[in-house]
Amino acid sequence: MSRFVLNRLIWRFSRVTRRILRYVLTLNFKKIVAFITLSCFLFTFVLAQSLQAAVNKIEENMKLEEIGGDFFLPYSIGHITDAKYFAESDKVVINIQDLHCHPEVQLNISKAIAILDEKYGLKKVFVEGAIGEVDTSWLASIKDKEFKQKLVDLLINQGKLTGAEHYSISSGKPGLLAGLEDERIYKENIIRLDSILNESPWIELILYNMQKEVDDLKDRYYDSKHKGFEKLVSSYRNGGVEAGGFYRKLNGYTEKLDINLENYRNISLYLKMVRLRKNLNHNKINRELYGLIEVLKEKLPYKVYKSLDDSLKKYSEPDDVYLYIDRIIHEFDLKIETKFPNLKEFLEYVKLSQEVNPIELVSEENILLQKINIKLSKSQAEKEVVILDGLFKYYSSYYTNKISNKEYEYFREHSDDFKALWRRYIGVGSISQFERISDLFD
Repeated sequence: MSRFVLNRLIWRFSRVTRRILRYVLTLNFKKIVAFITLSCFLFTFVLAQSLQAAVNKIEENMKLEEIGGDFFLPYSIGHITDAKYFAESDKVVINIQDLHCHPEVQLNISKAIAILDEKYGLKKVFVEGAIGEVDTSWLASIKDKEFKQKLVDLLINQGKLTGAEHYSISSGKPGLLAGLEDERIYKENIIRLDSILNESPWIELILYNMQKEVDDLKDRYYDSKHKGFEKLVSSYRNGGVEAGGFYRKLNGYTEKLDINLENYRNISLYLKMVRLRKNLNHNKINRELYGLIEVLKEKLPYKVYKSLDDSLKKYSEPDDVYLYIDRIIHEFDLKIETKFPNLKEFLEYVKLSQEVNPIELVSEENILLQKINIKLSKSQAEKEVVILDGLFKYYSSYYTNKISNKEYEYFREHSDDFKALWRRYIGVGSISQFERISDLFD
């Protein structure tokens, strides 16, 4: 029994006790003894069952409140990667990680905002890359619904409409969005970006030639094993090897080279997902899901089942409520391993997918690839070429405006190392050409 439930029962019981004591004080001694005996009898043999029923009811209601009260984001839309609590503030800020110009991601962002708005009633959604009010009425006010939907879909697919703008239009809330940028800094950076874009053809040409120089170094210093690994990575990057197969091969390299994968949490979790996914049978999972729902209909309190049924009707795909079902199974301690083994395994898979942080997974992947490359190196020169190649990727991302904050910090920290290695193995020519435009990036 939880402490909260126990405290509520004690409080209720103490009120009853105070009333009983006031009544007892009006009785003589024999009546008091008789009353105490009777009270004990009633509590032990009669009230105990009612009290337990009250306990069960309170716990049941608390479970329902806890399950229904939590923010529920379908795993097919996205998942929560991090959370921080600041005791001095009562405000809640939700930061949605964006992947710009990606239609599926933008539609998922729109769905996530819709869920938040329905549950909490959003007054404003603040968007990056904008200042002041972001008015979407020019699209939202189009009366022809079919034409408006086609136009919205076209703009999303072309990367010209964001997920936040999509929700503002589809929900009929043209005043929902506001920019969060500082106006002065934003305008200065717009001018700066325009200058960088004007230099883009020249930058891309220089970087192309630098990449050829790095590739020549790798051809010269890498042995056959090293080149084989590079070929695997290149095939994966170009879509020739699917992610599951690639990570299984990475796992093989880590075992041979004595690299502890426990230091790469997201990769370890992803590999567990890969192993589980191999045995998943979606036809059996769907059959077992609807079989479980019938069981839940009989076992769950009406309110809990009604909440589940509403969720199933609300989301078009059963996948969207798997986490919700898993929460119910956990809260009511339902054993499903024997009767629904495929569903049980799939729920484990879904929970693992929520634990994997995709941003950190990419970061861990880059670090692990570098580690494997270094471990494969037989000489100091080969190791230094590996490091040079890795740093050049950050260098290239920096000058093409594709670098993340974390990558930028790493690049700045090792910028001098990169320049020293470049001078040692290639020369100063290519790097010196960037000095002309360095003020645009600093």
